[in-house]
Amino acid sequence: MNLGIDPDRLAAAFFAIPGAALYGMYHLMAVISSGQQATTADYIKAIINVTFAIASGAILAYFLAIPLTSGVPIAILRDRAAVAFMIGAVGWELLPTLINKAKDLIRNFRSNSNQGNPPSDGDHP
Repeated sequence: MNLGIDPDRLAAAFFAIPGAALYGMYHLMAVISSGQQATTADYIKAIINVTFAIASGAILAYFLAIPLTSGVPIAILRDRAAVAFMIGAVGWELLPTLINKAKDLIRNFRSNSNQGNPPSDGDHP
């Protein structure tokens, strides 16, 4: 049974999980060793942060690991497992930036596609 899931992309997502967990554990240790008394709410927020870091790292690596490694001319930098691990480790921190860049690209595409066209009923000048 073929579900249409690329095994290379799935492997990249799995390789991102330890990287995201490493980031999450770093964040959790920062909360614990901050010098202030950590409350239960702080621990819950840190655990939620770890969980979402793992999920976003796996999703980002699923989509980005292969395109990022396919055009690299240096063989040692084409290691998809290492790239996926790094995406997992920094993906949660980069996600807001990536979302803002995607919004800017969509906004620019819409404004460029509407130039020269009369506004329709749904468009407001």
